[in-house]
Amino acid sequence: MAGVMDTEEAITIAMKWITEKATKEATKWATEDPRKPQQDKTREKYTGDDLRNTEGLGPTDDYTTEPLVTSEDYTSADLGTTEDYTSADPGTTEDYTTADLGTTEDYTTADLGTTEDYTTADPGTTEDYIAAGLGTTEDYTGADLGTTEDYTSADPGTTEDYTTAGLGTTEDYTGADLGTTEDYTAADPGTTEDYTSTNPGTTEDYTTADLGTTEDYTSSDPGTTEDYTTVDPGTTEDYTTVKMGTTEDYTTIDVGTTEDSFTTDPGTTEDYTTVDVGTTEDYTTADLGTTEDYTSAHPRTTEDYTSAHPRTTEDYTTTDLGTTEDYTTADPGTTEDYTSADPGTTEDYTAADLGTTEDYTAAYLGTTEDYTAADLGTTEDYTAADLGTTEDYTAADLGTTEDYTAADLGTTEDYTAADLGTTEDYTTADPGTTEDYTTTDPGTTEDYTTVDVGTTEDYTTADPGTTEDSFTADPGTTKHYTTKHPDTRPEGTDPVTSVKPTGLRTPIRIIFISLAATTVAIALFVGLGFFVVSIGPGM
Repeated sequence: MAGVMDTEEAITIAMKWITEKATKEATKWATEDPRKPQQDKTREKYTGDDLRNTEGLGPTDDYTTEPLVTSEDYTSADLGTTEDYTSADPGTTEDYTTADLGTTEDYTTADLGTTEDYTTADPGTTEDYIAAGLGTTEDYTGADLGTTEDYTSADPGTTEDYTTAGLGTTEDYTGADLGTTEDYTAADPGTTEDYTSTNPGTTEDYTTADLGTTEDYTSSDPGTTEDYTTVDPGTTEDYTTVKMGTTEDYTTIDVGTTEDSFTTDPGTTEDYTTVDVGTTEDYTTADLGTTEDYTSAHPRTTEDYTSAHPRTTEDYTTTDLGTTEDYTTADPGTTEDYTSADPGTTEDYTAADLGTTEDYTAAYLGTTEDYTAADLGTTEDYTAADLGTTEDYTAADLGTTEDYTAADLGTTEDYTAADLGTTEDYTTADPGTTEDYTTTDPGTTEDYTTVDVGTTEDYTTADPGTTEDSFTADPGTTKHYTTKHPDTRPEGTDPVTSVKPTGLRTPIRIIFISLAATTVAIALFVGLGFFVVSIGPGM
């Protein structure tokens, strides 16, 4: 009996322990936060993060991926590279460390379409400091040819410069007016101003002896062209006048008079004396509207020597109507420096065609060239034999515009191309191509090599429309590295999937769990009791 009691006591103790443990485990399991990560059940380890990632992770981000459609590099010396660092704006072109030709920006900007540069001495650079205005072109420290500004400006379209003596420089000091062209100390040809002006469109000069200088002192009127002092707009003179639109060399009190001595008539332009309205001449004439340098008895004649025809304008001898020339011609309307027998010709040497404009020789109508051409409407610097060609060296096609050699229509290029409408820096044989190196497809814009149409990329691709920094063979793909997730599990192991409850356990569920554990314990206790009783008598 003592043995039975010992067994029953043991069963009671065991059931009590089972009940306590079951209740404790149920309570722990019910109150556990299912969102808390479990190190032994986590699929990705923290040590597997991609250290290359420089972006904050959102709730849907993984550890090793960068946004799609980013078209950026980091350090690149490619010609024409649009971005080398970071940009979060559409259409922003930026660069960090590059001295490439044609680079639009060297620092940062958050404005759409803003072109900026920090430290660069490349030709064609638009800005060297900072600008927050749309379309602002500024420069800080740069002496490049064609630099628009060297200091600061907050006005769109303002062209300013600080310290530069480059050809064609618009300003050397400061200006805050839109469209103002100013200069301080410059002796360059074509310089518009050498001192100060606060009016838009004013052309002035102070100390300069350059060709084409409009003014030598001061003016505060827009559009004034003069040599000394005037307060009237549109005046062109050498001394003083107080009339609007007066053009003269000495003194006059008439509007629109241009003369060297005295006149009291409006609209008169002459060098000595006349009493007629509208007469423009250098010596003597009694005719209305005559403009000449010596003697003429016809109205409206403008010439330097002798002519017997009306409206003739020439420097030496001619007997034709409306001729304008420097030497000899027998045709009406001719304008030339040497010899021509056609009307309307404008040239420097010899031409026998109508309307030709050239510097050397041409035999076609309307030709404009610097050396030799035999075609109509050609505009070039060296040799061309086609109509409408515009080029710097040699071309034999119509409408070509290029710097070296091309034989096609409408080509614009820097080196060699034989196709229509090509714009490129090196070599191509296709029309409409725009590129920095080599391509054989039309419309391609790229930094290295591609054979597809419309491709814009930084390295190599063989698909159209691809924009990327490394490699891809798909159209429209933009990437820096890869968006593939790396596997951080040890080699040879299987992935572990952990299923967790979706919320905290409620108190009622805890009670049910405890009751279930107690029921199990009682059942075990009763079962063991029957078992002990059944075997007791046999003992």
